[in-house]
Amino acid sequence: MTVCPSWPLAAQELLEVAADVDVGLHLTLTDQKPLGIMPSLAPEGCFPSLRYLIFSSLTKRLAAEEIKAEIHRQIDEFETYMGRPPDFVDGHHHVHQLLGIQDAVIEVVKERLNKRGFFIRCCWEPPARIVSRRVHMTRASFVALPGWFLRNRLLESGIAFNRGFSGVHSFTSGADFYVLMKKFITGHKNGGLIMCHPGFPDPELRKVD
Repeated sequence: MTVCPSWPLAAQELLEVAADVDVGLHLTLTDQKPLGIMPSLAPEGCFPSLRYLIFSSLTKRLAAEEIKAEIHRQIDEFETYMGRPPDFVDGHHHVHQLLGIQDAVIEVVKERLNKRGFFIRCCWEPPARIVSRRVHMTRASFVALPGWFLRNRLLESGIAFNRGFSGVHSFTSGADFYVLMKKFITGHKNGGLIMCHPGFPDPELRKVD
């Protein structure tokens, strides 16, 4: 999340392991402060809530060029501290999948990031797999639905993406993650992706999300 004040320090920590893992841009368009002026989406200098962003997406009120400019700025900030482009792009609250945003993401990626090995995270998961796991099926379906539209756009654009997505759950501290992980693996094929939020939130993280 390159919009966060803690990003420069976090980047230094990531550089220590960057040779062994993919490090990507977690595109942020909710709750935080943008890196530039956005009179349409963030007139008060702060991104809107996810609910407002979804509403604006469904009612086609998003300013595509303004969003593209912010995506460029967040990539620039990534490259400034990591010394290279991101290996993939995904979205905080999965915002990169929303209509009106996914096209902006694809345009920017095609312009400057579509290198060998690069991919965009896609949260599409077939309903049968979601049902077979029986883990917060409503929430998982809600996340997967816009992923279906993104998947089709990525196929048209020739941009790589993961083939399967799981890991959606309640994120409560009392969850038995060993049991959950066994369920998340169910039905995955080669190229599948499991979302995992490790560790415990500290006060700084609570301010972010």
